[in-house]
Amino acid sequence: MTTHPEMRPRGPDGYLRLLIDHNPFYLLSAVLMLLGVFMVNSAENMHPGDLTKLLCLLAVLNVYELLVIGLGRVLVWKPTVPRDGVTLLILEALFFVDGTFLNAEAVMTRIGIGTFINLGLLVLAVGKTAFILKTMRIRLTTPLLAFLSLQLAALFLLPVVLKLEAGSDRSVDLTLYAAWWVAGLMPVAYEVLSRAFAGRMGAKAAGKSAALRLVYVILPFVSLVAHIGFMHWVYKADFYAAELAPIFLGLAVSLMRIDDKRATLIWRLALPAGALIVCLQNPAALQVEFLRGFPTLTPLRAAMVGAYLTLSYVCFMQYMLYFLAGGIIMLGAAVFGPSVATTVSVADGCLATVRRMIPKTPVGWGIVCIAGSFALLAIGAVVSWISHLRGRTNPPTAQVPPT
Repeated sequence: MTTHPEMRPRGPDGYLRLLIDHNPFYLLSAVLMLLGVFMVNSAENMHPGDLTKLLCLLAVLNVYELLVIGLGRVLVWKPTVPRDGVTLLILEALFFVDGTFLNAEAVMTRIGIGTFINLGLLVLAVGKTAFILKTMRIRLTTPLLAFLSLQLAALFLLPVVLKLEAGSDRSVDLTLYAAWWVAGLMPVAYEVLSRAFAGRMGAKAAGKSAALRLVYVILPFVSLVAHIGFMHWVYKADFYAAELAPIFLGLAVSLMRIDDKRATLIWRLALPAGALIVCLQNPAALQVEFLRGFPTLTPLRAAMVGAYLTLSYVCFMQYMLYFLAGGIIMLGAAVFGPSVATTVSVADGCLATVRRMIPKTPVGWGIVCIAGSFALLAIGAVVSWISHLRGRTNPPTAQVPPT
């Protein structure tokens, strides 16, 4: 019995060839770097004001990133090993989106210097992104670069805002809730830019360039969500299910980029419904009263507005302006109109007036019939007069008798 060539024992040469063909060493290198940074950072237990060791870690990490980018740039267009280059550039995305959380650590260690470090790393991250996309010959347009920069700015500035808020002896619950809304609006921003600048978001990239572009668009969003969750633990802030509502709404909008299949449509409807369900708890810690006398902004009300706009867009996009105008009118009526108790009271008064006007006796009904006859007579006269005017404007044409 003959053995298929692929089923034969490889031997030492076969395993060596397997390693060369698949080259797992780049992935192992990135894993060891991440593990090493986490272990050193946790073991040192740095105190406020002690930035020396943290700066050393950041310097080592950035040197490693430059080597990864340089090697990836060399390999990506080599006809024999392009996959190795793409692998390196994809792994680089884990580092420039602060996968090690060192950027956030710098701000929490010392707010002043940490802010300048984060701003410098933000500029460096945008430059790395632009260089890598250019390396992959992905068309780097202004809208695409603006969106990527927006995501990176939210990621790098989040620790700064939270540190300033915590330093003012105020609760960070509302700030974290606002951060969840910022994260949820990122897919919406991408959709708006894609519609406004059709064909200029680099979506026409194919093959390995398309895969790399997808990673560099999605990974900063995932990292932002992870950082917000991490900040809940850092500042010992409670997590509420209502804070997931913006993410559900943003994902519903992002599904517009996929297709129009029935399953996708079901998710577009289910995600806004899920955003409302998780807000039923309506935690008091996330409620905001802007002005006395105006309705309090609660997570449920915010989710209702977001769900209305999301459903209007994903289901009735061609009528979006009409739904938007109607929503503004309803929102204005809810904010500046009478309260629910006042509306119910006025409705009860109108119903009581209508009940009093309904006749209770045959004489009363007779009077109503007589009044109705005069009213209908007047309406008939008006209709006749309108017909007379139309006849004078458009006289009937004379009919020719048949021969």
